[in-house]
Amino acid sequence: GGLADFWYPLCLSRAIATNTTQAVTAFGINFLVWRNAQGAISVFPNSCPHRHAPLSKGRLSKGWLSKQHLQCPYHGWTFDHDGRCQKIPVLIEPPSESIVLHKLSSVDDGQIVWFYPGNPEGDRYINFSPKLAPASQTDYLVQETFDCDVDALLDNFMDSPHTHFVHNGIIRKQSTYTPRTITIVVDRVVDNTNDLSINSIIHQNKARKRVNVNHAPVQENIGVASRLFNPKGNAVHHCDRFISPNELEIAYSYHEDISEFRTQIFLCPIDSQRTRAFIYIACRFPYFNFLAQWGIRLLAPTVLKQDKRILKLQAQNHRNLPGFDGYSTAYDAIALKIKRLRLQEKYRDETAYPVAETSTQITIQV
Repeated sequence: GGLADFWYPLCLSRAIATNTTQAVTAFGINFLVWRNAQGAISVFPNSCPHRHAPLSKGRLSKGWLSKQHLQCPYHGWTFDHDGRCQKIPVLIEPPSESIVLHKLSSVDDGQIVWFYPGNPEGDRYINFSPKLAPASQTDYLVQETFDCDVDALLDNFMDSPHTHFVHNGIIRKQSTYTPRTITIVVDRVVDNTNDLSINSIIHQNKARKRVNVNHAPVQENIGVASRLFNPKGNAVHHCDRFISPNELEIAYSYHEDISEFRTQIFLCPIDSQRTRAFIYIACRFPYFNFLAQWGIRLLAPTVLKQDKRILKLQAQNHRNLPGFDGYSTAYDAIALKIKRLRLQEKYRDETAYPVAETSTQITIQV
């Protein structure tokens, strides 16, 4: 469907060494990621066009002029890094030029290997543009697998109330709630190359719809070391943002124009019941920033493990109750808007799944 016509993260760059291949599943399809001797990345379906043996189990060898070739483990068909068949051992004559692996558009930005599973010749194709800060600014970048679909994972990451229970004592406490006004804004990504603040991610892609959840500044303690990083007790500015169809931004700050803590999340479906998340966390505090970086590495694995556990339980239960979608509150309108925006992309139909580009305010306690 239309959801394939976007760039998706496939694997971490550091996971693919030079002169190696790796099998990675996405969208229910087994792909081959191949980094050659020069460090370049190619992505193909992990299937030989002869008898569909997995090419990831094949052997890498040197060809003419030291060019690297990949040999199928079944009948020895050999392919170069562009997917062209170079040799079929059973044949005396050279292989037909029509025998070519389907090479997908891919980019290695030094941190994540991205690929475009859709049609690169289609009218929705957009050249890749950088999505993460330079590697030197990366404080924490991890890849995690969740046993749930993309919609459930998006709902979880955009949901603040669950932090009182799933992450009790780490992010928020069950016993402490703070009333606030939340503004939910549906708009489109605007490229503003003059705004380089950490609170603004520059997107070169086409104008994609997004859901912004802006929390009015309130006095609250976020995290176990909140007082250390906010000694003046400034009000907390909090914004959650979904960018259709697979990106999230979560930002906390103690000043209006600077995000001291920011998370970017990029999702890729493994199949209908599993999702791969690439999570980038950065911090910039005026005091004790090195402690914040250390704290992220210490606490992030625990927080993600807690999310993985509750989402797995939820998914298992949902499969046993397929016709029950649950009751919703005014706050749950966020998840509904996100789901509809994704359906718009999937079916390329904004009429059947309307989401007004408006601003709505609700008052809750978090």
